[in-house]
Amino acid sequence: MKQIKDNDHYNISDSILRVEIQGDIKKEYARRYLANHLDLIMSNIFLVANISCPGCLDLFNAYYNKEKNIYKLDFCNYPFDEAWYVSKELLGWPYIRKIPLSEVAKWFDQLEIGIKQIASTRVEKTLFALLHFCKESAKISPNSIIWLMHALEAFYNTPRRGIKQALRDSIMRELSTPKHREEEISKIIHMLYKKRSNYVHGTSNIHHPLCNDIFDKRLNDYNSDIIKSYGIASAIVVSGIL
Repeated sequence: MKQIKDNDHYNISDSILRVEIQGDIKKEYARRYLANHLDLIMSNIFLVANISCPGCLDLFNAYYNKEKNIYKLDFCNYPFDEAWYVSKELLGWPYIRKIPLSEVAKWFDQLEIGIKQIASTRVEKTLFALLHFCKESAKISPNSIIWLMHALEAFYNTPRRGIKQALRDSIMRELSTPKHREEEISKIIHMLYKKRSNYVHGTSNIHHPLCNDIFDKRLNDYNSDIIKSYGIASAIVVSGIL
């Protein structure tokens, strides 16, 4: 396969991805194994590309043929794309940047995640939680906040006790929060954690599964509030990984 350079551009529509495996695998399982492996490869490509240049690859509603069947990927680039807007709105905090694709690919390879399906390290938990959010973010739901907060708590290695304080201190320290903005940023982090706690403990508002604003105009403010939380939490997660 051709080596991908940082300035290369590819149209992945109607592309063919060939995978070669080595090892003692029974012939009847080989086709199924390869088909399943393709799912993993595409999720890795999605992560590496968007960590390199946040928002550059969107696989929402993307699909491919697998054993004569059509399968959807549905990885939405929203958290990566939104990170840029939040950083701009908050005057450069958290800081979002591009990283050469080759550097991110090397970093990802060194994680040695392989075909692992249960995370065992902080970074793995962060990436897996982020992928869950990318799968669900097309639907506006407070449930997705849980995945983002899980990613934050895993990445910043928060203790079981005093989580809110420890998370706030870690984020502000690691993301180089300016001294004169500490109070402002502290309130933002507090807001995120409060939403997470309210949802987990059953004190937040719950919308009807139809989520139809024709019937109830209050959904407009409800959805806007959730989307704002998505954006801020996404930006903090993405900035931390970068």
